[in-house]
Amino acid sequence: ATAGTDKVKSEKNANNSQSSLNFGALDNGDISSIVGTWTNANGESVTINADGTIIKNSTGYTAQLKPQRVSDNIFYAGVFSDTSSAALRAISGGSNGSDYLVIGQDQTAEGVPYYRN
Repeated sequence: ATAGTDKVKSEKNANNSQSSLNFGALDNGDISSIVGTWTNANGESVTINADGTIIKNSTGYTAQLKPQRVSDNIFYAGVFSDTSSAALRAISGGSNGSDYLVIGQDQTAEGVPYYRN
């Protein structure tokens, strides 16, 4: 049984080390490690640019990313436009070992994460 436990532990560490998210930089407001296009299971995608603009590709909706904090390998930010705001979280290594974004505050958002293209 011990060997099995060790195996799980080493896989978990491998996932964390493969994370493309640079939490140290994100914590200092450097969002370069989340720049790019991310897509969810509904086929919706968002593009995050180096200047912090975030565009929802299906609608052309554009907002501004405002970094807040990093805690427990999760980057928290707000997404603000003239008319609305949403929460954004960048999380390392989901169930399939890939980094993902959750955009929005509700359970629906939680169930439809965005993965890096």
